[in-house]
Amino acid sequence: MFHGTFLVKNVRELRSNTLKCTVQKEQWALDAIWFRRNSEQSLEEGKRYTMVYALSVNRWRSRENLQLRIEKVLEEHP
Repeated sequence: MFHGTFLVKNVRELRSNTLKCTVQKEQWALDAIWFRRNSEQSLEEGKRYTMVYALSVNRWRSRENLQLRIEKVLEEHP
């Protein structure tokens, strides 16, 4: 598990408890997924969040990509 602050971009809801987005930190960006325990929690595009995350491999349509798996959102920043 890791801890960091990211700028959130391109948020979309896959299911009621799953968000997919792009997160950016400095010069790099990654796809991210969040399996929310509470579907009322959300992430807003253009905001920064401190979160606990893990790195995982997303296997989809015969492709493999590194993605950030959000475990917990700790804090929202203005």
